[in-house]
Parts: sequence; C-alpha cells; structure tokens
Amino acid sequence: MASQASSRQSFINRSISVARSYNFYGLDIDWEYPSMPTEMKKLGSLLNEWRTSLNKKSTITGNTRLLLLAAFFHNSNYFTILYPIQDIRNSLDWINVMA
Repeated sequence: MASQASSRQSFINRSISVARSYNFYGLDIDWEYPSMPTEMKKLGSLLNEWRTSLNKKSTITGNTRLLLLAAFFHNSNYFTILYPIQDIRNSLDWINVMA
C-alpha cells in the first residue's frame, strides 16, 4: 500500500471515508516490521500525505480534523530500525510504541 503514490492516495481517501462514515475521531496505523531504509521513506511519505489530506478535507468540508495515530515496533535488539522521526513528528497526533 505504501509503495506507490497512487496506492497511498487510494488508501488515504478510503480510510478518511470510513472514519467519517462511522464517526471515528481519527485513524490509527500499525507499522511493525518494515525496516529497510526505502520502506521507512515510504512510511514518511504516507504520513505526510495522510496529514495533508486530513487537513485539506477538514478545511474544505468544515468537519473537525481527524486525529492521526500510529503504533510502531521497537525492540532494543533492533538498533537498525531508523524511523523517519521528522515526518512522524510533523504528521502524527499520538504515537504508541510496541515494545
């Protein structure tokens, strides 16, 4: 889903539609194991594009902005997992660490 801009956008649009249909307060992504640098870059792109879409749709519709949350895998035995920290900081409202 995160590998191409078109599939990310499709996922983003559908997730926002589902959240609005069921009166959710936000959306939560669970990103556990993809840890290669290219995958982490795609995660950063997904989060940035999702935040942009959430903000844009709220502005256009006048709806309350949906929250964007994530749960990320962490284990002290895996020091090579390099999350896109700046993208996470700029895009998410809440973070949970799975440890």
